[in-house]
Amino acid sequence: MFRRKEINETAQNILFYDMGASFTTATIASYQTVKTKDRGYSETNPQVSVLGVGYDRSLGGLEMQLRVRDFLGRKFNEMKKTSNNVFDSPRGMAKLMKEAAKVKNVLSANTEYISQVEGVLDDKDFRLIVKREEFEELCGDLFERVREPVDSALIAAGMDIKDIHQFIIVGGNTRVPKVQSILQEIWGKELGKNINADEAAALGAVYRAADIGQGFKVMKFHVKESVVYPIDVDFERIIEKEDGTSSSKIVKRNLFALTNTYPQKKVMTFNKHNSDFGFSINYGDLMQLSKEQAGFLGSQNVSFVFVEGVTNAFSKHSEDGAEPKGIKAHFTMDESGILLLTDTEVVFEKNVTVEVKEEEESTISKIGNTLSKLFSGNDDDSEKLVNSTSDSSSENLNKSTNGDESSSKEGKSDEKNAKKKRSSSKEVKPKLVTVKEPVNFTINFLDIKPFSPENKKASIEKIQSINELENARKEKERMKNTLETYILDIHDKLSQEEYERASEEKTRTDTMQLASQLEEWLYDEGYDETPATYKDRLKSLEVLFEPIKKRVLEHRQRPEALKARIDPVIVVILVLGLSLIVAVGLWVVCSRRRALHEMINASSMFLYNAQNSPTGEKWFTDVELKTLDNLIINIQKWLEEKEEEQDNLELYKNPVLSIRSISEKIDSLDREVKYMLNKAKITKAKREREAAEAKLKEAQEKARAEKEARKKKNKTDEEEEIETEAESEAEVENGNGGEDSRQEPSMPVEDEDIEKEQIEEPEGQPEENESEQNRRKTSENLGE
Repeated sequence: MFRRKEINETAQNILFYDMGASFTTATIASYQTVKTKDRGYSETNPQVSVLGVGYDRSLGGLEMQLRVRDFLGRKFNEMKKTSNNVFDSPRGMAKLMKEAAKVKNVLSANTEYISQVEGVLDDKDFRLIVKREEFEELCGDLFERVREPVDSALIAAGMDIKDIHQFIIVGGNTRVPKVQSILQEIWGKELGKNINADEAAALGAVYRAADIGQGFKVMKFHVKESVVYPIDVDFERIIEKEDGTSSSKIVKRNLFALTNTYPQKKVMTFNKHNSDFGFSINYGDLMQLSKEQAGFLGSQNVSFVFVEGVTNAFSKHSEDGAEPKGIKAHFTMDESGILLLTDTEVVFEKNVTVEVKEEEESTISKIGNTLSKLFSGNDDDSEKLVNSTSDSSSENLNKSTNGDESSSKEGKSDEKNAKKKRSSSKEVKPKLVTVKEPVNFTINFLDIKPFSPENKKASIEKIQSINELENARKEKERMKNTLETYILDIHDKLSQEEYERASEEKTRTDTMQLASQLEEWLYDEGYDETPATYKDRLKSLEVLFEPIKKRVLEHRQRPEALKARIDPVIVVILVLGLSLIVAVGLWVVCSRRRALHEMINASSMFLYNAQNSPTGEKWFTDVELKTLDNLIINIQKWLEEKEEEQDNLELYKNPVLSIRSISEKIDSLDREVKYMLNKAKITKAKREREAAEAKLKEAQEKARAEKEARKKKNKTDEEEEIETEAESEAEVENGNGGEDSRQEPSMPVEDEDIEKEQIEEPEGQPEENESEQNRRKTSENLGE
């Protein structure tokens, strides 16, 4: 599937030889491109068709490994290292089984290998040199069976080894040199090793699963599997003899023959049955398999099918004169090679009279007929045309013309009437109709019978018991590993200096002795105990070691929890007395460090800045400041007392200044300061909001006042303009007192120019006056 471009229309036959752990398979597959139609579109996609399959169910790497294990066991007994037999020890045989797998793998690349196993039996070690010749001698009869799957596949495909284009080996056990030499002798050429022997099958299975499933979309690669076990259908047929007696006969029909491809659908017809009947589905001829291989199939009877409802179907349709065409059974072999019976039906054929309307002449056919008549004409018209031309009399010509017209009219009317009759009449014809009557069927499986309620319940209980045993095994291993790890941890840590200082000599001795005793017990008598037993042993150790471990942890973490680091920021705050916001930031940093001294210093700085903050930044009440001050003083006093007691206390005694108590004091400071911080944030935000609102209100009032002032000023300016205009008018009247008062005031110069331009005559006026003068002169001359 990853080499699609290498596949073309020419079929390439490839033989895959797969030898795994349990069985061996030889498969001949043909690769080529095929054209298929999907939703009306033609596509060309690669297809693989399985042509033949051969296999051996008991030939594999596991059988080789078992023989090497037995060989190592016999050699160990021959050494006489112990009086016990290693074959009677499951634990010893398990170690030899693991070593046998290693021997088989190493001998595939080397001619000899030194096998070494520690503590095989009774604490006795085992060492042996194993050669490749010995391994091939042990598995000689297995190597003789390597060729059989190849021959079986070639016979099933009806091919010769010369028809194979490539011979590819897969599977981990094809790495055995003897297997490769036998296969190369069969092939006669270099074997194909161009794919990963271990991952190829897994990758192909994943791709095939994604192709069959609905949740993934992959590139199309058609797969045609091959039927390995042929399927037959057996049924009983009743034969009527001439003497009137009847006898039964078992008829066997092949449904899916050997090497048929699937997925595929097939229909089988039962022609001689007219009543309810049954048939069996069995495996066909298995002559290609040996008795051992055929024995793996178990029962060769797959199922029995009973078809009911056939009698009723025949009686129902016999009254109509229907002719039976048999009972059809629809079979499907899906992509997984599972045979399914999907449907059964009885088929009848009967004659039915059907009214058929004569089809009206189409427009195209009408046009064609008209054109043909136009160019060819009919016999009557030709005869009339000859008679009319031979007649010399115009009267006869007129009569014949009139006769032609009347006859043509009658012909047209007759044709219309005939068309009407044909359109109204309906032709009755017999028609053969196929009728399918579904019938029911029941299947009784014979190879693997369905679970009864009792069997299902027993299986569920068995699965539950297996799960309980598995969980108990996991719990036992977990507790065993926990105890073993704890013992090793004690041996390691009690030798360290800090653990020696944190414990007394007697306590360390008792703990080490108990740990050594439990270690010996764990590898001897306690190798296979219950989880509760391991848990009890672990608790006995924890009683002695956990107090020491806790004290070491306290001594290790206490300096960090009490560490007092004065940052440069604190010095700046102390010297310059910066704002409260800087103190808040310092407190947040110290609270993250979780150091008590730093928390006390930061809280004190916070309190100092809160008490000495400007009037505009007074966020807290006196009660809140006093509460924080008392809390800081009490914690400082408590810390000094506990530090003094801890300094005078021996390290192997339980501490009085514990990490837990320090964390509680830090939490109390953290809680109080957080409350005050939140209040400061809320109060500051509220004041800022009120100040912003007041500023906005002041700005609005100022804008309103400016607007009113502008209105008042505009009103004053208008009144002054009116007074000025009145004064100017009075001055003009006083200056022109002797003239006619009705004379219009003089206009500005610009206005006079405009009026003059309006009074001037247009350009066309002089021409019009000249023509009038010419007309008067002419009239005067005429009068004279």
